Amino acid sequence: MPKPLYTGPRVVVPRLLLACVPVLSLGLLAWVPFLRMALQGRRNRDWAVLCVWVTITLTYAAVVAESPDVPEDGPFAFWFAMLFMLAHLGGATVHAILGDIAVQKYRRRRDTPPAGWAPPLG
Repeated sequence: MPKPLYTGPRVVVPRLLLACVPVLSLGLLAWVPFLRMALQGRRNRDWAVLCVWVTITLTYAAVVAESPDVPEDGPFAFWFAMLFMLAHLGGATVHAILGDIAVQKYRRRRDTPPAGWAPPLG
């Protein structure tokens, strides 16, 4: 049985480094792992997820820019911005890891010929 494509340090280390991009950029580059997934998977679903994350990142930037630095205008705006930031960073990181695993599995199925088929001569 062939070794799965989505394991090993040559695949896991770049996956984890890309999953750290949202946290290291404080959420402004949260769309980068999803761009990689869309380019690798080439599915409409991956491109839709990329568009959603770009929209969420732009919304995140607007919320953070408009939120007060201290909760003097009301604690709701400050805590909403903090909660949105944590959800954005955590969601992007977790989805980058799990989504990349799914894309690697899809590529493995797509690139493997059906059982019983001979490879092309040539």
